[in-house]
Amino acid sequence: MPNEPSPFDDLKLAHDVVWNELREGMQKPRHAFHWPTLCYLDGFTPVPRTVVLRDLNRSEKRFEIHTDARSRKAAVIPKAKHASLSFYDPRKSLQLTVMGRIEMLDTRKDYTELAWAKLNLATKTIYANTIDPGTAMLEPENTTVPVDDMSTEDLARARKNFRVLHLTADRLEVLSLKGNHRRLLFDYGLAGQRRAAWLAP
Repeated sequence: MPNEPSPFDDLKLAHDVVWNELREGMQKPRHAFHWPTLCYLDGFTPVPRTVVLRDLNRSEKRFEIHTDARSRKAAVIPKAKHASLSFYDPRKSLQLTVMGRIEMLDTRKDYTELAWAKLNLATKTIYANTIDPGTAMLEPENTTVPVDDMSTEDLARARKNFRVLHLTADRLEVLSLKGNHRRLLFDYGLAGQRRAAWLAP
């Protein structure tokens, strides 16, 4: 029995489908695309980190994630300048790889304040930890301030540690393993989509 037509047999349709999936991933915490893997270079070492897709701008090909200013990631990424985000949905057998330029936003800019305002209090507590991320410990210890115990001082410390990262895509690779395997490449120029092509899976 022949496979049913796939949106990944049409470059334009596939592009729309992928960005719609990314939008759902950003909006729905249970969507597989809500938890991509960020990869960047720390010197010569590739470092993968599972992150949360916090915001998305299709027209600017921009992906937003957050981090703690005290983390190693925050120290390395401004020097690395390039990174990738990998997404995989096992139910749909769909893999996306976004490669591009990454930057940490100035904490004094309005955009950072708007991103902070969107977070619920439970998420903000993550940045109020009194021990820096990655610090060696002799035994397990709960370093997160309980939501009910958050003081004005804790909240101010959390805001000080909060950072916004923006990855602007230069290219997007798509691999669909459902039915006939399809691999697609979308290269983005400064004015938007520049080239689209199929690749051998």
